[in-house]
Amino acid sequence: MRNEIRSYYPQHDEERDIVLAQRRIDAMTVDPLNNVVYWSDDTLHKIYRSKVPMAASQLGIPQDLGIRFVQNVIDMAYDWLGE
Repeated sequence: MRNEIRSYYPQHDEERDIVLAQRRIDAMTVDPLNNVVYWSDDTLHKIYRSKVPMAASQLGIPQDLGIRFVQNVIDMAYDWLGE
């Protein structure tokens, strides 16, 4: 489905939910240094972010970045070299 973001931990062969119940996730990128995931929603035309939860029983809380009227995002990239 295109309305959730999940993580996979190969050392435990385990999948975990990060973000659920979004409208339509089209593009996504990860900031591995700060443990944050970013994504665009093509239905709402917005960009969101969420911390990746450390416990399997927790879910990330989507935060609207306030970037409006985003359309047709097909890819995203996080500039981790510039950090």
